[in-house]
Amino acid sequence: MLCGLGGALNDTFAVGTACAVAAIVGDDGQIRPPMTESPAAVVSCPPSTLTTPAAKQAWADRSGTDLVDLESAAFARIAETKGWEWGIVRGVSDGPDTALPCEIDTWVDGRGRSRPGRVLRAVLGGRVGVRRLARLRADGIAAMAAAAVVLERMLVR
Repeated sequence: MLCGLGGALNDTFAVGTACAVAAIVGDDGQIRPPMTESPAAVVSCPPSTLTTPAAKQAWADRSGTDLVDLESAAFARIAETKGWEWGIVRGVSDGPDTALPCEIDTWVDGRGRSRPGRVLRAVLGGRVGVRRLARLRADGIAAMAAAAVVLERMLVR
């Protein structure tokens, strides 16, 4: 199981909620997880985080998907290759109208751990305000709490 955060490209899934993934759409077609449940989203994976509402809208128009993240496609390819029984759960951390700090991709390492020094430099450098950072944090925490509920339902059945 892969469980993490994703951004909404439309109003189908509200910030702070979570859902299973029904399909991952890429340039090479769709991959459907064997484990899913309702509500379920269709996800796509841009090459980097979409940080502006305009970029999110352009990607939504191109992909036709509900959510974006950076990991689902790679995870799905590996899971399919290995023949795993797998699924994906996404907590919705930001909406289609949410602007994200342009350097947000550098705030976590390859294992998903926070890099507090980089976040602090962004705050001290005036590139992100404390209120905005607090809102992003609160939305991410709410989304992961909702994702934990969906994940538990999927694993307990």
